[in-house]
Amino acid sequence: MTQRPADFPDFGLTPEQRREAVRGHYYEWPGMDGSSGEIWCYSDRFSYRPGETVTIFVSSTAPQFRIVIVRDGGDETKVFDGSGLSARWQETPEQCSVDGCGWEASFEFRIGDDWPSGAYRVRLSAEGPDGTPIESHHLFIVAPLPGRKPGRLLQIAATGTWLAYNTWGGSNHYQGITGPNRDRYATMVSTQRPWCRGFVVLPKDAPRVPLEVAMPPKTVPRYPHMEWAFATGHSKKYASSGWASYDSHFFGFAERAGYQVDLASQHELHFSPEILDGYDCVVFVGHDEYWTWEMRDAVDAYVERGGHAARFAGNFMWQTRLEDEGRRQVCYKYRARAEDPAYRGGDITRATNSWEAPEIGRPGSATFGLNATRGVYAGWGGCAPRGVRGFPVYRPEHWAFAGTGIYYGDLLGADSHVYGYEV
Repeated sequence: MTQRPADFPDFGLTPEQRREAVRGHYYEWPGMDGSSGEIWCYSDRFSYRPGETVTIFVSSTAPQFRIVIVRDGGDETKVFDGSGLSARWQETPEQCSVDGCGWEASFEFRIGDDWPSGAYRVRLSAEGPDGTPIESHHLFIVAPLPGRKPGRLLQIAATGTWLAYNTWGGSNHYQGITGPNRDRYATMVSTQRPWCRGFVVLPKDAPRVPLEVAMPPKTVPRYPHMEWAFATGHSKKYASSGWASYDSHFFGFAERAGYQVDLASQHELHFSPEILDGYDCVVFVGHDEYWTWEMRDAVDAYVERGGHAARFAGNFMWQTRLEDEGRRQVCYKYRARAEDPAYRGGDITRATNSWEAPEIGRPGSATFGLNATRGVYAGWGGCAPRGVRGFPVYRPEHWAFAGTGIYYGDLLGADSHVYGYEV
């Protein structure tokens, strides 16, 4: 059993700042770094196939920038390095989280025919007004070409959940600057904006959500990940979603372990469900909370045809809809019954409510065996802070454990605290 520290980590915040880190609404926005200068970017799509063209939209206080692209898997492979590229500062609408930034295209490049499927990190760097370096990070996916792929896995990146938590521009499906008082979460969020800080890259010591502190009785819980985010300028939601906190760990582990893995976004499930046809097994990992009806149709049909789905993910909560050719995600959540047009003459089965809402008639358990609303939190603040840290084994005779020597009651992943925070 790993010995946990007795004290919460100190990131140099005052009690008032610690409260603001948890209760406040802070986010990335153009101009936030002031005289230090900034560079931001996004791409026209989440994913591409070999041979397709990627369009990058850049807004920068520097007139030139460098772009480096690295495939992020079992190891890192640089695939592109360009410098002296032109940029300018581009005006951004206040509701860019909802409507998109609307920037003009800055740079295009072609996906190489030999670029393997996977996640590709983009690092933009430039010189700030005072001579100090500025940078930002983006990520896109190279999806596999159609065809039979015996022996390979297909991992589906939880891009619907990335969208839901992305704080860039001020609004996501949790907090926001929408509504008459600019204090409501957004029911619609755009793909056409940068990823928030911490979704693409993170230092190894960035705190996770599950507490790594001993919690004797009467301890007042704290939220080290939010305190760290506030202290370091990262997104408040960096530990709730994103490639860096979740999906990347499985993808890198699988490649290092010798598995042959391809990667696709949830948009492929929605718009190109045939992408599953070439695989014997499809894998879902991390925080994978937001799905469309069409995405579920794709997985259900694949399994009914004999495909295998392996889910190493926690939480399966909200139905979403995609609009504007996938560039906008809709999820009314707790306001659905009052505001979602699906409840006012639309198709109520597509209401962007919890999948367990009876009027939808399609609980999450019908696809993945479990629902979300009977439990969820573990190791989050005062929610089971001293609870189980791994997955308890109740059926050691199951075929998945054959030959492992695992016993009833064993905990899988307890030392690394794999269990949490929404399960």
